[in-house]
Amino acid sequence: MDALSGVASGMAVISLSLQLIQSIDIIRTKIRHVKGAPGEVERLALILDSLGALLDDVRQMMESQSSSGEETIPMPSMTIFDCLKGCEREIVPLSQMVQDYEQREKESGSKIARLRMDAKIGFKTKGIASIEERIQQEIKRLHMALTINNTRQYVEDFLVKRFSPCSSV
Repeated sequence: MDALSGVASGMAVISLSLQLIQSIDIIRTKIRHVKGAPGEVERLALILDSLGALLDDVRQMMESQSSSGEETIPMPSMTIFDCLKGCEREIVPLSQMVQDYEQREKESGSKIARLRMDAKIGFKTKGIASIEERIQQEIKRLHMALTINNTRQYVEDFLVKRFSPCSSV
């Protein structure tokens, strides 16, 4: 991979990470304001906290890796980008659910109507549990991709230091 395409792939990862972080922040804020939300919703908010923190770590690592002027540091793995796309696929339906809920809340004026809508969220617990499970799988995949990326980076760094002509080993 030449340097230019490596920087482009790093920028794509950074951009998608930022986009997902923003989406997750919006979703977390909305679902934490649902009164009487079932335990699944609270668990989902905690999982989104974890995913948001992991995505921020990805962003920071990719910024560091992409902006490094050293030619010895390998460019970010596209597997990370693929994992981020998987996260995006799981976040989009959740985001849509939150937007639908918000729209219905705006349309209903009375407190009783809002209470009914809050109760409807409780009936969607199977759907929420399914989304929660899929997000957990994407978190695992992303952890694995980061581990592989970091291992590759350390190995290549070691090899360059060990076998470079300037090496004093």
